[in-house]
Amino acid sequence: MIPRSIVYILVGLLFLTTLVFLVTPTGNIVLKPVNTLKCDMGYKCLNDIARVYQFGNCNTVSLPDCRNGTVCSVGGCIPK
Repeated sequence: MIPRSIVYILVGLLFLTTLVFLVTPTGNIVLKPVNTLKCDMGYKCLNDIARVYQFGNCNTVSLPDCRNGTVCSVGGCIPK
């Protein structure tokens, strides 16, 4: 069984939109266009170094990595 937290992102050729396949807790697969998804906007950490800004439609844009003895915390770089 595939964990429900796994999200498969595919680029759909139909209507030139990005489609997301979500696996529900019951194991069903649901297809949704990305533009119907809602995400919390704001700065996010992908790991201790990489940062992104996430928009309300779940798109992200990369930000400069944390460097020189800093780590990512709540989307910002702070001293270790």
